[in-house]
Amino acid sequence: MNLKQGANGIRAELGNLQYEMRAAYSSYGKRMRYLGGVPEITSGREGSHGDSSYHYVGYALDFSIEGLSLSDQRLLITNMGDDLGELYDIVLESDHVHVEFDVARAFRRGYKKEF
Repeated sequence: MNLKQGANGIRAELGNLQYEMRAAYSSYGKRMRYLGGVPEITSGREGSHGDSSYHYVGYALDFSIEGLSLSDQRLLITNMGDDLGELYDIVLESDHVHVEFDVARAFRRGYKKEF
């Protein structure tokens, strides 16, 4: 899977990516290739995100939707939701898909992180 290089020369930063996000990039890569797109992570920990963003702690990634029609973008997020389940939030933004593992929801539902 490609890592986008930003205008400032910094590639998407995946250091400290949490285990739970492996399912997200696996689902995205599979679904994007099926739709004929090129899988690319556009943002990990780097970049400007909200103060309480899960990006900074490795529980969120942004993925490219370049080359997909709007109907394929919607199909992508629907299929990823089927793959990932209710502990992940998948949001279609104007130029990317934001995916996060919702840690607060997971722990409220009894999720136990294995270290």
